[in-house]
Parts: sequence; structure tokens; C-alpha cells
Amino acid sequence: MRGGPLERLRLLAHELSGALGDLGTFLPLVLGVLAVAGYDPASIFTLFGLYYLATALLFRMPMPVQPMKVAAAAVLTGSVTPGQLSGATLFMGGTLLILSQTGAAERLADLVPHPVSNGIMAGLGVLLGILGLRLVAGEPLIGLVTLVAMVPLGFNRLLPQALVGLLIGVGLKWATSGTPELPACSATLHLPQPALPAWGDIWRGTLGVGLPQLSLTLVNAVIVTASLAKRLFPDNMRATPRRLTLSMGVANCFSALLGGFPMCHGAGGLAGHYHFGARTSLPALLLGSGLLTLGLFFGDYGGRLLALVPPASLGALLFWSSVEMVRGCGRPGDRGECATVALTALITIGGNVALALLGGIVFDRLRRHLGDR
Repeated sequence: MRGGPLERLRLLAHELSGALGDLGTFLPLVLGVLAVAGYDPASIFTLFGLYYLATALLFRMPMPVQPMKVAAAAVLTGSVTPGQLSGATLFMGGTLLILSQTGAAERLADLVPHPVSNGIMAGLGVLLGILGLRLVAGEPLIGLVTLVAMVPLGFNRLLPQALVGLLIGVGLKWATSGTPELPACSATLHLPQPALPAWGDIWRGTLGVGLPQLSLTLVNAVIVTASLAKRLFPDNMRATPRRLTLSMGVANCFSALLGGFPMCHGAGGLAGHYHFGARTSLPALLLGSGLLTLGLFFGDYGGRLLALVPPASLGALLFWSSVEMVRGCGRPGDRGECATVALTALITIGGNVALALLGGIVFDRLRRHLGDR
């Protein structure tokens, strides 16, 4: 019966499934950073958890919190020190705060035609799908079985797709490799420690990471995310460019001073949460509470526990999230809009989001000008 206990239980299961929808992006980057660069897991998990909780209250929707990708790539390749990363994080936090308070974020969003934002969204969706398939290819048996098993689950209103998919992947991993030995666990309070970046680190971090990351953040985490949120949640107008930049600005200023990692929102994560069943802020509250608990009380144990999830299963989640992201673009209105979307998507897939934004705007205005003649 609609609204009865069984219906409420089903909705709760889908919200829980939706909470797992962004793990395909979140876990590989965060665990990679912890493994390669030796960052403090307590600080990383605690600050991500706090930001998720704040995001749930601010946006009242399943808005994701993700590590910034350019920053993560710089850390994983060893091209930036922890101090320089803190400096870059402080620069991005301060810049985003200024943009939110001057109205520049709203004006920038107004300059971008819908076909351009749709093209960038489609291109990023394709890139996420490719990344997901690469993770699947790393463990073909686990990845393909999880990927295929999630197809009928996507049409089933009773079973939560992401949750069942992850359970299948973990079960296959244990069946083929044996039950892993769980790391020893002891609950001890771990608090983030202040870590003030030096002036030299701020300068070098800004040039090496901050400026390249800022352009991607403005496009994906502000313009495209605001556009997708408006389509997925037309009755919720909280995810405006101003609120998104304000949210990320405050979070990154705190993160820079407490040894955390640069954090942002993202259209791919929003699409992932939505695709796997999230419709409220409950997934953000659940994730925030879980990450905060891991960070404050379990520290390094939390990272080792999350590492038990097979990367191939995360790849399957990421692939289906990418499908939702491409679907979120909608249908172009005419051939001209199709051309703008296609060109912008191709440039994005080529790996340059800033160039896709600029080229898409110029092309769209040029075709409109020629069409009016």
C-alpha cells in the first residue's frame, strides 16, 4: 500500500542505494591519495563528512561532495607537496567566496547557453563512463558480472541498484580471492590538526594546481551542476551558482587550514546519486555521518575498510552514473543546438573543459548570428 510501512522501507532502501551512487568517483581518488601521498585519513574523512552534512542542510537534495580531480591527479603523480596543495586549496576557497559575494558566479552562468552546458555535461558523462569501464577491465569477472547484473536492477522499483551491485561485487571478490582479513579496529578520537600553508606554498600551489582546477570547478561544479540540479529537482531552487560557489568557498578555506583535501560538488556525482535512487538530502546525511564517524574515531582503519570494495564494482557504479549524466542533458531543440552540443562534447572528451566552454560559446553565438541573417 502506498505510504505504508513496506513502501517507506522501499523508499529508504533506494535512498541508501542513492547514497552509494558517487562512490565510483569518490573512493578511487580518496583511497589513492591516502595510499600514495600519506595524508592523514582522520582529517580527510572528518572534513568530507562535515561538508556532506552541511551540504545536506544547505541544498536539501542529494548534492555530492567530491575531491577536486586536478588536485587529486597532481597528488597521485607527485607533482605537488602537501603544503602546496593546502596553498592551492586556500586560493580556491578564497576565490570562490569572492565570486559568490560579487555575483560573478551568476553572471558567468548566464553567459553560458544551454546547448553549451549540455555539451559539457555529455562530454564529462562520456569521460566518466570510460573511466568506469577501465576500472571494470581491471577485474573483468567481477566488473562485468556487476555491470550486467545492474541492468535489470535499474528497472526494478523494489531492489536498490547500487547497494545490490556493490554486494554482488564484494561477494564475487571474496568468492574468488577468499575472505579478506579485516584490519584490527580500535576506536580512538582523532581530530584534524591545523596546517597553515606558507606563503611560498600558496604561490606555487596556486600556479600548479589552483588555476587549472579553478576553471574545471567553475564549469563542472557550478555551471553544469546548477543546470542538472534544476532539471532533476525543478521544485528545489537552492542549487544556484551563488550557493554552490559559497558552499565550496567556505568548505575549502576550512579544509586548507585543517590539513584536508580540496573539495567540490559535481554534476557526475549528482547524476550518480539520482540514478541509484536518491531524491532527498538523506543520502548526504548518511554519507556525512558515516565519514565523520570514520574520521573522528577510526582514522586509518576507515581507509583500509573502504579499500575492501573491489575497484571493478566501483567502475560499474561509475558507468551507470555516467549514463544518467548523459541522459540529463535532454534533447537538443534543433540541428543548430545539436551541432553546439556535439562540438562542445567532443572538445570536452578531448580533455579541455575550459576550451570546450569558450569554443562552445563562440560557436553557438556564431551560428545564431548567421541564422538570423
